[in-house]
Amino acid sequence: MADPIQALRELRRVAKPGGIVAARETAVGSIYPELPSLEASWNLAATMIRLRGGNPHPGKKIHAWAKEAGFGRSSIACSADVGCYSSPEEREHWGASMDMMLSGMGPKAVEMNVISQEDLRNYAEAWRDWVKNEDGWFSLFHGEILCRKE
Repeated sequence: MADPIQALRELRRVAKPGGIVAARETAVGSIYPELPSLEASWNLAATMIRLRGGNPHPGKKIHAWAKEAGFGRSSIACSADVGCYSSPEEREHWGASMDMMLSGMGPKAVEMNVISQEDLRNYAEAWRDWVKNEDGWFSLFHGEILCRKE
């Protein structure tokens, strides 16, 4: 999201008094096995998000954004959630998601000389191998907020 503070301001504006605004954003991810190509592909995603002016890990400061958007600190309830994806179906889902991400942003990253075409192929192959690895494990830590409009 280009301007999350403005988005929260708008949600606050349209909420009724006493209404709740909820938001959840990814803070950090972790993957096993720890293979260089998997880590590099995850870092590539973060780099490309930053190059577009975004924040790849907004969940760790979503509560501060809510405060900046006009919610009083006492009206912001913070929480966190961790998703763990390791079943064959979950690995298939994440492998497909990462394949879509790499095919979507990969050519632009190559064009910008952020990575090479060979790196891009290696990243995609690493995710395909991860999907097949019965020990494959991926987790995402999310920051969450519930904000009451006063």
